[in-house]
Amino acid sequence: MVNILYVFGGEKASGAEKVIQRLIDNNLSAVKPHLFVSPGAYADNLIKTNQDKYAIHLLDELKKLNRSSAGKLGFYFKAISNCLTVSYKVLKFAKTNSIAVVHANTIVPAFYLFPAIVLAKIFRKDLKFVWSDHDLKYYSAFDNKLAAAAFKLYDATLTVSNAVKKKYPVSDKVITLYNGLDLNEYQPDSSRGEKFRHLHAIQNDDFVIGMAGTIEHRKGQLGLIQAFKKLSSQYPKFKLLLAGPLSADDEAYGNDFLNAVEHDNGIYYLGKISDMPGFYNACDVIVNNSNLEGSEPLGTTIYEAMAIEKIVAASNTGGSPEIIDNGQDGYLFTCDDQNSLAETLEKIFLDHEKLDIIRKNARAKVEEKFNVKTMVRAYNALIGKLVN
Repeated sequence: MVNILYVFGGEKASGAEKVIQRLIDNNLSAVKPHLFVSPGAYADNLIKTNQDKYAIHLLDELKKLNRSSAGKLGFYFKAISNCLTVSYKVLKFAKTNSIAVVHANTIVPAFYLFPAIVLAKIFRKDLKFVWSDHDLKYYSAFDNKLAAAAFKLYDATLTVSNAVKKKYPVSDKVITLYNGLDLNEYQPDSSRGEKFRHLHAIQNDDFVIGMAGTIEHRKGQLGLIQAFKKLSSQYPKFKLLLAGPLSADDEAYGNDFLNAVEHDNGIYYLGKISDMPGFYNACDVIVNNSNLEGSEPLGTTIYEAMAIEKIVAASNTGGSPEIIDNGQDGYLFTCDDQNSLAETLEKIFLDHEKLDIIRKNARAKVEEKFNVKTMVRAYNALIGKLVN
């Protein structure tokens, strides 16, 4: 049993927190986890559902810093202060709790541990440090510099895809660890899909195209709507289900999106939803239309839908080609090309009854490559090498 201290940042749960939390929850037989996390909604929910499976410690210093409101000087002062405080608390905790590995999740917690790593190389050479990078690119020059420094300082950098891994120099210290799903949560269930359709007044013989994600330019909802309108005039049974919250950072895009949705009876905007398996089961096709600028490191909706044996069409950018083998377990279309998207959707519709092998292959791909059990085995092998 290895003692690992996980360090999370951010008051709200994002995909990055959920992925590593799933790893922790499914690895309790091999790892004794301890968690440092920022106070907030995510921590509150985690404490409520944790049932004393592992210790959770709240650190105010892990809260996200707001660069615009703090001012440049205030931001850097607070960042350095947080670095020193978090590092001190981590080293103190590691000593009193026999911690073997410290695992930082995302770039900000990784940065806060820089002083701890430097001191540990002198006074605690047996203490190992790893961090998880979930981002294909950083939009801040400061964050890019932090990632480059983290690569040099940490014993291992875990990337969620080879697309992310390419940011770094070739090195044994950079390891791709694919995200893993709990396949018990994501299973094909036709009755669940029918209930979801009935809830939203969608007929069983409608051909439903679905997309889930925050409503923002990089996700490409408007492009999908354009492709849908091109097809729905020819195929009246086409319906479009769109789920996800409006982005507070892309208000103009959100307004354009709402306007497009309002003027088409075949488009259903559901807002933010909690029943993702129900959503996937209700759809015939799931689309990931990320643009080149907003390429995803590893599109979650892609492998979640594949686990439910749905046909997935994704733009051929970011980590998507690592998930889908085109024509074997899903379809890839040309990024930023709505004609290519429309052609792909039409092909899927016309061949829909003949695609069972692709649906089965999709589930098999996730079972093999994006299963939390696979993730746990790979992670434990890495940790074993570090501590031994």
